[in-house]
Amino acid sequence: MAPPFARLNVWRASCVAAIGILAVCAAWAGWHGKKRSNSVSFEAGHVDANRSSGHSEQPKPIALVVSGDTAGWLVPCGCTANQSGGLLRRATFLAEGRKSHEVVLADAGGAPGGASDYDRCKFDFILSGERLMGLSAHNLGGPELALGVAYLERLAQEQKAPLISANVRDRAGHLIAEPFRTVSAGGRRIALLGVVSPKFQTRETHIDDPKEAILTTLPLLKDCDVTVALAYLPEDELRQLAAALPEVDAIIGGPTGQSLPLERVGASLVGSATNKGKFLIELSLSAESGRPRLSGRTVEMTPQFANDADQERNLKSFYAELGKRDFSAVQTSFVQQAINRHSSDYTGAKSSSCPACHQEEFAAWLKSGHAHAWATLEKRGAHVDADCQRCHTTGFGVGGFESRVRSPGYVDVQCESCHGASGAHAKRPETKTLLVARDQCAGCHDHENSPEFEFAAYWAKVAHGETPSTKAKATQ
Repeated sequence: MAPPFARLNVWRASCVAAIGILAVCAAWAGWHGKKRSNSVSFEAGHVDANRSSGHSEQPKPIALVVSGDTAGWLVPCGCTANQSGGLLRRATFLAEGRKSHEVVLADAGGAPGGASDYDRCKFDFILSGERLMGLSAHNLGGPELALGVAYLERLAQEQKAPLISANVRDRAGHLIAEPFRTVSAGGRRIALLGVVSPKFQTRETHIDDPKEAILTTLPLLKDCDVTVALAYLPEDELRQLAAALPEVDAIIGGPTGQSLPLERVGASLVGSATNKGKFLIELSLSAESGRPRLSGRTVEMTPQFANDADQERNLKSFYAELGKRDFSAVQTSFVQQAINRHSSDYTGAKSSSCPACHQEEFAAWLKSGHAHAWATLEKRGAHVDADCQRCHTTGFGVGGFESRVRSPGYVDVQCESCHGASGAHAKRPETKTLLVARDQCAGCHDHENSPEFEFAAYWAKVAHGETPSTKAKATQ
């Protein structure tokens, strides 16, 4: 079945015909009466963000918070406590803001971390977490489009996900999502419309020029005080779009590598919330009469924001689903990374085969954190998550670890994680292992997961089977 906006065609703003507007209104009316199961009410593409039953004498100031480029990170980016990001902190930031502001939440796109079965499952729970926060609109970015049109339409229909895009069409020429949504907050009407760069076009989609799509959509935004474009565009395209659209009050996007602080480009306020969900853009709108004044800031989701209880439950539900589905390594997007580190013809022997010839080295390994890597995941319930498994197991996706249920013998960071597949070496000791151990550390001890990693200090904790001279060389 085609989505409710399947009959909405793109036309240039200079030649909008009355019959076209009527057709759009008819399609739009199909959304009337629909309700979404979160803390704000959705109706006819409209959101009422006023949570009170009455009206206060003095309206609260309005804050529009935009997230983006979450890249699959439900939790903070990386596995150390001092990393930034995560939906659990995002929700706390919003809850604190709602004490003094009418808060509207939108997402600029880029929430999935890949297109595998595992990534689709995670994206489902990212959307669930966003909806628990009162999400008003989620723009379709490149990672969302990679999941496929049918999947996105299912999310919109079954999960009532407020997906928007004004410039993505299927091959039949139909828009695959609502082009915009409007929000009422603090006596203001805010229009949120979405676009994505043509660079992210897929075999299933055609992407219209973002500027033309916005100009086409603007005549439909009746009685709106503020217009904000959620634009999943590289930095150069983001700036070009802002310079060409003085009609739009703010353009918030990504992916731009690093988060861009808010600045004026032409008449528009421009910024980006990006980099694995570590940063949010907060736009402040005056609640006074007359034209709203826009200002804003970039906020980092640091450990100062505690974990939100509803988001913790959502995370536990995600882990429970992973436990039931037991995704194999090939059902994730991490296998290619593993192949790059190891050999695609991996033939393992497991660490249990090592002490016959390497007793001292095996004893040193048993005392290391590597030998207990799996237990650290179990303490957090994260042992079901492939994103964690890939660095806490051996031979992930290349003939060693396949899944928690199917290959329990390859849990922990065993000898072959550093030395390479050792099946041939175990049968014929003169056959050397494939990898140089000290060259493997950065594969998992990267900036995200081990920001304080310093080779010499870490190597000293695991070094074994070496003479003093070779140890000295290893640390130079």
